[in-house]
Amino acid sequence: MYSLPQDLAALREYVTAPSSGIQARSATTVVLHVTHSNLRRDFPEIRMDRHMTIAAVKEKLHSATGTSREAMSLTLMDESGTPKASLNDDTKLLGYYSPEDGDVLHVVDLDPHSASAAGWLDDTSLVKKYEMPD
Repeated sequence: MYSLPQDLAALREYVTAPSSGIQARSATTVVLHVTHSNLRRDFPEIRMDRHMTIAAVKEKLHSATGTSREAMSLTLMDESGTPKASLNDDTKLLGYYSPEDGDVLHVVDLDPHSASAAGWLDDTSLVKKYEMPD
């Protein structure tokens, strides 16, 4: 039979239990730290699916970094910064390169005229400030 007070107590215990700090995710998801050749800031904990093509990974990174897919060169490194692989075949899946949680995906922007090349995406001192007339 259904016991409302006991069920409510179990629900309350479940809801108020301490969190494990880990969000549920697919077994094919990998959490990568992304760095960029022209940007000072990093992008920690970017989730990627191992079944994504490298072209799809570049598309996802384009929205975060501003570097176009055509001007992007990717290097997969371990946590210490040692290169593991160059991801230069857009048709291969990310899982082909065996990324692990915590690995670094370094983006090199090959476009010398990129918005990130001169610091336009990082350096706010390059932005002309509005000056109020006296």
